[in-house]
Amino acid sequence: MSGSNDELRVAESRPATLKTLAGDYEKVGNLAACREVLQELTELEPSNYDAWFRLGNVLASLGLHEEAVAAYARVRAVWSAPEPHFNTANSLMALGRIGDALKAFQAALRVRPRWAECLSNMANALLEVGEHEAARDALENAIGIQGDSAQIRRNLANHLLFQGLSERALTLYESRLDVEPFDKMPTYGRAPLGRQSPDGKRILVQWEQAYGDVIQMLRFVPQLEARAQTCTWQLLKPLHELAARAFPGITLVEPGPLPNTTFDARLPYTSLPLALGRFDDAMVPSQPYLRPDPAKVKAWKDRTAGQTPLIGLAWRGRESPRFRSVPLAQLVPLLRTGASFLALQKDIKEEERRFLSLFPNVVDGSERIADFDDTAAAIASTELVISIDTAVAHLAGALGQPCWVMLKKASDWRWKASGPKTVWYPSLHLFRQQRFLDWSDVIEKLRLALLTQMSQESWRSSSIRHS
Repeated sequence: MSGSNDELRVAESRPATLKTLAGDYEKVGNLAACREVLQELTELEPSNYDAWFRLGNVLASLGLHEEAVAAYARVRAVWSAPEPHFNTANSLMALGRIGDALKAFQAALRVRPRWAECLSNMANALLEVGEHEAARDALENAIGIQGDSAQIRRNLANHLLFQGLSERALTLYESRLDVEPFDKMPTYGRAPLGRQSPDGKRILVQWEQAYGDVIQMLRFVPQLEARAQTCTWQLLKPLHELAARAFPGITLVEPGPLPNTTFDARLPYTSLPLALGRFDDAMVPSQPYLRPDPAKVKAWKDRTAGQTPLIGLAWRGRESPRFRSVPLAQLVPLLRTGASFLALQKDIKEEERRFLSLFPNVVDGSERIADFDDTAAAIASTELVISIDTAVAHLAGALGQPCWVMLKKASDWRWKASGPKTVWYPSLHLFRQQRFLDWSDVIEKLRLALLTQMSQESWRSSSIRHS
């Protein structure tokens, strides 16, 4: 009898022990162990909505969003608070289920209408499906409720930049420096330049974001060099040779410790338009500003001799931004147009390499691409580049090379919300996704445009267009 009582007491105390264990694992960041403990707790107490909610949060943090949505559903059945709807919406966003995410955000706002974070996240969902006006309204409401939120200010800046450069948009855009991952940038004991004038100052132009963003901003090198006392430009090594050729005498350093560099302020790359007072799209320098190495261009042309017309191709980027890459198999209609293609991906995966080997009209250029100077020469050896929104597109534009860009439904602010052209790169033409996650319309338009171009006598015209 005594043994049975002991077992009963252990069973009754088990949930409390599990709650404590879950908290301990969460504190030390052991989410996998925390998940196991919370799963056991929900089995013992299936109506414990707090346990299900905590389990949903842990699953979401582990990237297991399908399971997180299922856990939050158990919570919503018994708890009328807005948080389960909000967290559900965020996981649905991660899964690309934007329509369902919008419904969940709206459910949360019905319970708590003045929830600034929810309004801001819902605006991101609205942008994914091209609802720019509704997104703007949500963000303006959010900023009116919580104007000191750096994340909301950054989101609003991104939206305003879709409409073009402006003083308000660029000022709000500085808020990115206070949110992840930008808040982890080294400060070197100096504040960002912000809206201060660079005139007469010693400036460190600080690396941020990714290669494409930095390539876009390198157009401002001559303007800043003309105004500052000295400029030191942080660039990752793969861009050094290209930048040194374009801007003779430029001082280049790699991101990291700067023991021998003296400066008054640091200026992150995408803050350059604000520091230089470029508050209108008409003030954007749009002429080509990078140059390839002629010897490398010749080497690429020698290697691809007889492959005409030759089209550069880039189909995949990093995981972030999401949904911008095009599955290689979906590009088959382009590969069958009769054109030759030069694959400009530096990091071709083995399964992609096997797939491309089925097409004798595709040249794999990956083994000869060590840095962006090699990529620039490869681009210059082609008649045209077809690329997703990645550094290859920015580089083609900076070189003045014709490039057709495949844009997802929610494109980045620099491409604006509509139209086939961009003020940043006159040689680029934009092919926009009409339906979220559906590339078929874009690829068909590219196929027809390419066939039309191939039928014309003057293929190397610098004004390649599509209808």
